[in-house]
This record gives sequence, C-alpha cells and structure tokens, in this order.
Amino acid sequence: ALSDGEALVGDERILIADWLQRAAGHCRTLAAERRIHLLIDAGVDDLPPVYGSERWLDRVLIECVDNAVRYGAEGSDVYLSAAAHGAFVRISVRNMGVSGVPAHLRQRLLRPLYRGKNAIDADEPGLGLGLSLASRVVALHGGHLSVDQAERTQIECAVELPTGAPHHDAQQLDLVQAQRYARDLAALMQRREASH
Repeated sequence: ALSDGEALVGDERILIADWLQRAAGHCRTLAAERRIHLLIDAGVDDLPPVYGSERWLDRVLIECVDNAVRYGAEGSDVYLSAAAHGAFVRISVRNMGVSGVPAHLRQRLLRPLYRGKNAIDADEPGLGLGLSLASRVVALHGGHLSVDQAERTQIECAVELPTGAPHHDAQQLDLVQAQRYARDLAALMQRREASH
C-alpha cells in the first residue's frame, strides 16, 4: 500500500538540487504553520547524481525534513545541505532549534514501531515507521541513514548514498531483501496490534 506497486529500489537518475527542492516543497505548509524556515544550501547544483527509486528516495528525504519541522522549536530553522565525499554524497537535514536528545534515544528513532517522546506528547498520528523505513530504503540503495547531535541545539538527520552509475547486478538481491523486510515489518505490526 505504501509503494503503490513501485519497487523500493530503482535506477532513476536523481539530481541532488531537485531532490532537496521536492522534499522542502512537500513540507512547506507544515513549516509555515510552525513558523519554521526551510533553508537550502546554494552549493548543491554541481554535485554528482545518485541512482535509485525517485519515489522512495523522495519519501526518505521528506521523512527526514518532516521530522525536523514537526519536532523542532517553533520559529527555528531547518537547513538542508549536501556535499560529495569520495564516491558518496551526504545529504544533511539539520534542525537548528531543538533540545538535547541522548545518543541511545537517537538510535531508537531508527527502530520500527518506536515513537519519540515529542511525538507521543504532541499526540501525533503514526506508527513509528517513518525513519525506520527510510533507513531501510537507504540501506537497500547502498547507503546509510543516521541521526546525530553535534551541538546541544542541533539535530542532524544525514543520508549517505553512493554516486555513479546504478549497480544492476545487485538489484535482484535488493528486491529479495526488500520483500523480506516488508514481511518482517508486517509481522511486527501484527504483533503490536495484538498486544493493544
């Protein structure tokens, strides 16, 4: 239902500047409601593209931006930037107005069916699947998603993905892994519903 039949992994050419604009555009209404400024680094036009499922990688970045906007302090800034590092590009979504989150809790945000205190306190809808699913999609594309806190008032959600031509030889393995992950996630959701 989430994918509408679209494979989790693809080989579409994704330009970084356009990707950041799409994710920011999707979250602009919520950002305006919360008086949050979405700022995009001007230096992303010359970065090499990444290859994958545009639909799913869009969802990944939208999830990162949405979390930054939804759980950051009203009136704060959310800064989107990207930089090339060797054969990878690192996309960073930084919320500049948040309180400290201990490292062990930041890692829990990437686990399925875990909802942070801010989401529970705000009575936000959802199952706690967003960042977990985003992390898995990034992994299937050969990358890594992390949540870090370099400074007390700044949380960063970073997506690292390989650049260069798509890796066709790994696609069948990716599809099998994606199907296995979907089955595991469905089983987790059934267990959670049964326990309530």
